[in-house]
Amino acid sequence: MFLTRALEWSGVEANSELLAQFEVYRQWLGTEAVAAGGVGPEEVSRLEERHLADSLLFAGIWDGDLPHPVLDVGTGVGLPGIPLALAHPQRHFVLLDRSRRRIGLAHRAVRILGLGNVELVETDVDSYDWREHTVVSRASLPPAALLDLAQRKGEPVELLVAGSHRGRPEVTGYQTIEIPVEILDRAVWILRMAQS
Repeated sequence: MFLTRALEWSGVEANSELLAQFEVYRQWLGTEAVAAGGVGPEEVSRLEERHLADSLLFAGIWDGDLPHPVLDVGTGVGLPGIPLALAHPQRHFVLLDRSRRRIGLAHRAVRILGLGNVELVETDVDSYDWREHTVVSRASLPPAALLDLAQRKGEPVELLVAGSHRGRPEVTGYQTIEIPVEILDRAVWILRMAQS
């Protein structure tokens, strides 16, 4: 239900083949990723809403006409990059994390899913040239820290940061975008900074 609504809201048809791929990833998250510590065991019952559908929200607000690769900063076990890559096979995704163990887990998920549009990079975000990228981030760094990086390194094409489920965030330098309540049955906000 949440997954289908998030896919359709972001402009992607929720066909049976795509939903089957998401189910493979959901099962992997609930077993192997939990066992490895990549996802907490208390998250298993809410993987669809809190991790898969929530990851897709970025695609509903990014500039889908841009051909630039998408950089997932602090991907962990592939969130939000893998759900976005499943839904948008025409775009190239770079999943970045400084942890060898987490990148190893994400590699495993990418292999299981047969994703050819995903590149995994083990490095610190400060070492990666993210200009000419759409950058997405779910709680890897505070929005102010990401904005500071963007100003020091050269702004990416877009910088989208998961903002809040609890209240409307206002962060200088970002536009606050409210996701419709009917997608996840609650209000969600994402912060967006785009080149002018």
